[in-house]
Amino acid sequence: AILPAITDEQFEKLPSIKEKAFKNHVYDVEYKTREELLAMEPNLNPEVKGGLWIPRESIIDPFILVQALAENAFANGVRFLLNTKVTGITTEGGKVKTVQTTGEEIETKYIINCAGLYCDEIAEMVGKAEYKVVARKGQFFILDKNTSCQVDHIVLPIPTKVTKGKLMCPTIHGNMLVGPTAEDQPSKTDKSTTAEGLASITADVKNLVPNVNVRDTITQYSGLRPNRNPEGLHFDIWDDLEGYVNLSGVRSTGLTLSVAMGKYVVQQLLYHGAGWTLKENFISKRKGIVKFSECTREEQDALVKQDPLYGNIICRCEKISEAEIVDAVNQIIAEKRNAHVIRVANYVLSLA
Repeated sequence: AILPAITDEQFEKLPSIKEKAFKNHVYDVEYKTREELLAMEPNLNPEVKGGLWIPRESIIDPFILVQALAENAFANGVRFLLNTKVTGITTEGGKVKTVQTTGEEIETKYIINCAGLYCDEIAEMVGKAEYKVVARKGQFFILDKNTSCQVDHIVLPIPTKVTKGKLMCPTIHGNMLVGPTAEDQPSKTDKSTTAEGLASITADVKNLVPNVNVRDTITQYSGLRPNRNPEGLHFDIWDDLEGYVNLSGVRSTGLTLSVAMGKYVVQQLLYHGAGWTLKENFISKRKGIVKFSECTREEQDALVKQDPLYGNIICRCEKISEAEIVDAVNQIIAEKRNAHVIRVANYVLSLA
């Protein structure tokens, strides 16, 4: 990523931002001159004064990550209760006992409240709601891969006390991502986009990349971050409520923290007496899906010979084959294909 300073006021903030990075043990942040930044990103605002280079700032597809972690958990015996709402928690003798849901009652010795936007409502059920969660909406543009103005790096604005600001960056799929806003709202379900919010993205990002062309948008969307009040990322365990863990204030950095945080929670529960042992025959890797569009011509020919469904392209823009869709349907069912699922998938595709 690069963090360009467009104004003199922003330029004066660079030393404190670099110092904060060093305090967080990030030692490879470097100053860059105006000329160096423009060489890295020719579409930057030519009035840029200088900036910072953050070489290990990275891009990931959060949807694929969550999907992969969920499928790996399923393969190791985790059971998911989808479309199921927690309605109550019972405790007895200072210990958690049961969780009531719209589907069933679950007896348990441990509850990990990582409900994001709704973690305060879960905490209320055990009398530990010492905070409130307000939904902070973030709206985005996704631009076409062939948009006229593109960047090769994550282009970050100078952050403020309220938000990291609106950025422009490439996705791993080659589209340009532009946004987000930071709008606190009472509703935890309203994910609509607004003309005002999208206009504010355009205005702010144009200060960084003047030629950004939001008319090349292929879609707009919004997400809700669980903004904690009082602020701060919290991991809480109480002596008077055995077996209950509360995670709150996990906002956009939650993606980066997710795996490490999961390990930390397990470590703390072990420290507090959980008599768990490592699972034998743990499946440590999740088998991914072959991406037909990323294969060489020879590899594609071999795949079609192996399975003719690879030769049936369903989405021509992204070159997604029928075989990939069938694999996605079957991924959590079994390592090898289930004939009934294949028939269902083919029926759905025929309707499409």
